[in-house]
Amino acid sequence: MSVAQLEVREVELEAPGGGLWGEALHRIIRNPGAIVGAAIAATFVLVAIFAPLLAPYDPSEQNLDLVADGCCPGPSREHLLGADDLGRDELSHFELGDRHQRPARRIRGLRRP
Repeated sequence: MSVAQLEVREVELEAPGGGLWGEALHRIIRNPGAIVGAAIAATFVLVAIFAPLLAPYDPSEQNLDLVADGCCPGPSREHLLGADDLGRDELSHFELGDRHQRPARRIRGLRRP
């Protein structure tokens, strides 16, 4: 056998049968970091799609009784992420907020004590 024939045979043995997409899927499945990243991205997409069903309150609804004693009550059973200075539910803001403000609100929510 010539060197060229051996190289062709080696390439045939290494190539997966699924094509380009099959090879990409095979590499992703073998990479745990890619699986975690895909799961996180899928979670964000699902929350964005089903946000109207998941949000417990209307994001523009104000409850000034919550802020009567002071600004920004913390998390509670009714408001899982607390309320802002106008008594609006933060979780509803995160899920239904303006699309261009979502990343900034999530970062702000993570930094809040």
